[in-house]
Amino acid sequence: MIIAATIAANNRRREKMRRDREEEARRLREEEEARARALRQQALDERRRQLQRWEYESALREREMQKAKANFMDQKEQEYLNSIPRHHTVEYRSQEACRLLERLGLTGNQQVKFSAQSISLDGYIGTGSVKNNVRVVYVQRPRHLDDGELWTLLYNSMSRHATLARLVDQASAIASDKGLEIPDDFLCPITLDIMCDPVVASDGHTYEYSAIAEWLRTHARSPLTNGAMRAEDLRTNLERRNEIDAWARSLLDY
Repeated sequence: MIIAATIAANNRRREKMRRDREEEARRLREEEEARARALRQQALDERRRQLQRWEYESALREREMQKAKANFMDQKEQEYLNSIPRHHTVEYRSQEACRLLERLGLTGNQQVKFSAQSISLDGYIGTGSVKNNVRVVYVQRPRHLDDGELWTLLYNSMSRHATLARLVDQASAIASDKGLEIPDDFLCPITLDIMCDPVVASDGHTYEYSAIAEWLRTHARSPLTNGAMRAEDLRTNLERRNEIDAWARSLLDY
């Protein structure tokens, strides 16, 4: 009996030791797994922080680049605007020009805007300080031509412009009376009037030259697309001008 009891006690002791070893092994495995999870979480947190820093630094660099680009464009725009010649006023003695102003309905101190985009000529003309004089304010003028040469070009340009303007005014009145629709392509996007001196700009749109020239004196971007635009890039749209002329004459014969 004593031997059997001793054997049973030894078995229980060995069983307890086995369970203790298994429990210790399980506890060690759990601790190791917990440390591994903590290390993985720490690595993930570090990667997340690195990604956040990278995104912040990328956004900061992008803002700096956009700011530098905007400053550069503003500088170029200001340089371009500063390059535009200042106003230059001249008086000419010309009875023909005075009669032309009368045909345009100008009296007293009234002025009319003129433009000849092919030579970058732009400004205003009105009655002069004495009889038979006309007063010209050049807002933009080519520097290689003297006042006499400019006056000849200006008078010829205004005569052609006045002729087409008269046709357009008559045709517009006829279209309004008869309820006819004016083609949208004939209207300037700025003034919404029929164009008499249509020009194509770098944005691909056609404008009345005097209107877009006025716009470009204080802006260096397209009024429609906001893209960069220069007065030097304006080109006469002969096809559109001929279409407007043909349309106006067809209505007069309507």
